[in-house]
Amino acid sequence: MSISKIHIIIARYKEDIEWLFKILNKHENITTTIYNDGDFIKIPIELEERIIIKNGDHIPCEPTKYTSYIIDNWNKSNNDILVFLQGDPIYHNPSIIQVFDYVNKWNKDYQNMTLYPHPPSLGWGCSKEIENGTAPNITCFATDARVWCDTNMDDNFNGAYYYDNWLKDLFHNRGITVSGICNTLGIKKPNNNIPKAYSAMFATSWNTIKRHSINVWHNLHNFVIDGDDITRDMSQKQRACIIEYMWAVLLHQG
Repeated sequence: MSISKIHIIIARYKEDIEWLFKILNKHENITTTIYNDGDFIKIPIELEERIIIKNGDHIPCEPTKYTSYIIDNWNKSNNDILVFLQGDPIYHNPSIIQVFDYVNKWNKDYQNMTLYPHPPSLGWGCSKEIENGTAPNITCFATDARVWCDTNMDDNFNGAYYYDNWLKDLFHNRGITVSGICNTLGIKKPNNNIPKAYSAMFATSWNTIKRHSINVWHNLHNFVIDGDDITRDMSQKQRACIIEYMWAVLLHQG
């Protein structure tokens, strides 16, 4: 990406955001909007002009905060790089502060900001690599940011997750498919390989977001809140889990 300004959008519950202050102190070109479902956030005086705090929607997940930002700022779009993060990104990426040193290597459409699912001891697919030191890390990222992009998944979400029967029930036993979610959102399913993401942490741009109409983002927002015919009896958090695996489908262009 050649764009210099970065805006971070954070979905916070009650997490400690000291990591954010470290990023802002290191990079003067970064500003932030925090959707806060939790308690009062004390902002350092020197950072007050660069941080906007909005009341969260108290929906226990991040997609509706992300879509609220997109919808509310649709007509204010600019050339900023947009980085969408959970309240504790270190949970999925211990090197989250360092990745901002390598913005020039980020994919301009969709850059996964996740290093690996957490905690690795649960066997999400890269535990051995982490244990023996061969898993992607900040050194790999400095050389080639693509090591942080996930591989592909099947239409039935095979390959999207690594463990636990509740995820198998969430997707397979209900017949949830990428095609079906794409239809609900009002977008086309990728013709060939279906890119995946694990965790809702990524960077993108307004140009990429606006490849879809604002109606698509309204549809995503409403899907998490109310669901569709297949997912209506699920919790909002479960539907948000489905969307976690769809961000790359929405934004990644290969």
